Amino acid sequence: MAVLTPLDDGDARALCAAYGLAPPEGIEGIAGGSVNSNYALTSGGRRVFLRLYEERDLEGARRETAMLERLAEAGVPPPPPLRRADGAMVSLVRGKAAAIFPWRDGTMRCQAGVTPADALRVGEALARVHEAGRAEAAEEGRFEL
Repeated sequence: MAVLTPLDDGDARALCAAYGLAPPEGIEGIAGGSVNSNYALTSGGRRVFLRLYEERDLEGARRETAMLERLAEAGVPPPPPLRRADGAMVSLVRGKAAAIFPWRDGTMRCQAGVTPADALRVGEALARVHEAGRAEAAEEGRFEL
């Protein structure tokens, strides 16, 4: 997947300011992903992950980031979104919702590179998601039976 919505230095500067981060040192599009534009943003020598929501509106992004924060508090591995200086987790950039997350090192692999041990770890993580998210309200979406 390509980066669908390009961002420039001004966008990166505004986002860093909104999240109380140091001025940006670089922004790099990430080709991987399925529906969003993703970026590696460097600020103050620290890398963060920037997601620009291509399909969700502002309210949908707010619901998703709040759920991710609750899941992280319950011990699920994904990092919770960062909060802006005003306490919110979602920003608007070029008319689209955006959220920033702590960076996690890793690699993208094709299915052939996944080992049984990897599948076991993913299964265990999914079980934690389901247990921690038991009280989450289901929302309508494109993934229906």
